Amino acid sequence: MTEHASDTATIDPIKRAVHAYREAFGEMPTRVAFAPGRANLIGDHTDYCEGFVLPIALSIGCACAVGSAEAASLEVVAADFNESTRLEVDGPIEPDDLNDQPGWARYAIGTFETASRAMRPASRGARMAIASSVPLGSGLSSSAALEVSVAMALKGLWDASIDGVDLARACQAAENNYAGMPCGLLDQLASVFGATDHAVRIDCRTMDIERAELPNRDVAEFVLIDSDVRHSHTTSAYAERRASCEGAAASLGVRSLRDVDTSDERIGSLPSDQRDAVLHVTSENDRVLRFIDALAAGDLKAAGERMVESHRSLSETYRVSCDEIDVLAELVNASDDVFGARMTGGGFGGWLVALIRPGSGERLMERVAPAYAERVGRNATLRHIVPSDGARLVESWS
Repeated sequence: MTEHASDTATIDPIKRAVHAYREAFGEMPTRVAFAPGRANLIGDHTDYCEGFVLPIALSIGCACAVGSAEAASLEVVAADFNESTRLEVDGPIEPDDLNDQPGWARYAIGTFETASRAMRPASRGARMAIASSVPLGSGLSSSAALEVSVAMALKGLWDASIDGVDLARACQAAENNYAGMPCGLLDQLASVFGATDHAVRIDCRTMDIERAELPNRDVAEFVLIDSDVRHSHTTSAYAERRASCEGAAASLGVRSLRDVDTSDERIGSLPSDQRDAVLHVTSENDRVLRFIDALAAGDLKAAGERMVESHRSLSETYRVSCDEIDVLAELVNASDDVFGARMTGGGFGGWLVALIRPGSGERLMERVAPAYAERVGRNATLRHIVPSDGARLVESWS
């Protein structure tokens, strides 16, 4: 099965968020924001090690419609779940205050609190409605899209002055502290700084952010392939992997694994999980830079090889893949139509990103989908993607 990206993926959540706001509060919202999901072309589990990443923003994303509330209260409606919540916000909101809230509300309310601390509005009362077109647990950053859409809408409501990096940091703080997910900044930065028809090269130490050229679509295209396996990072081994990186850095006396000298003989005496963390992060940082160079030179074969190497490292060394994703990667990478494919996102399920020959997606899935279903009993689907702009306030939504 093949799905085609279109403006519907962007327009639909905006319309649903506005409709939910009007139905819940009896008036139109004051501001509406849209923030995209993302696919990471290469560079996973390097962001929290101050490394390099190369994401693209997608057309799918989350919309947040927002307006002021007269009292110091926050009311939030989740259109996708047909649920709502309300709480008083006349004082700071602490993580333990949200223990009884559903998962989506912890992300939304946490972002409200961290955005409030960053933007310092004169009045904290607000009403919000949220709707998303990013599949949950897909590895395409549904959580970051929600956070950034909320923060961007509040920025508009409060007429706040905050730059993109600080807005992304506020969203990361919400996910770390209120949702319990120890993520880096990759997802939030990608959602904020995405650019049409470009990838975004991010140095997660210096916060240098540059647009990176992608191949013309008549030469090659990037596609996403769904494994039909969903994940939840807060209940996965994601936190354990980050702890291994931090432990290895401490043992080697460096600020982060980005600073490791791979000839350091002490690496061999580290615990196996820390040693594997060093091997993955250092090699993945190198692959990101070589991948960018290969694309710039038009060397699609070399770019594809870096993607295959990246998947192997994520699967075999860092162990953040799963059997279904590995089978899918094997089947996709065996095709002559594919330059290279790898898992994208935090792992333990989700999607592959693949660099393929133009127009070959249907033919690829005719071979891959039946074989994948036979081997793992799941349905694989392909989605054509177009790199899109980052988060923005919506000018017209009526």
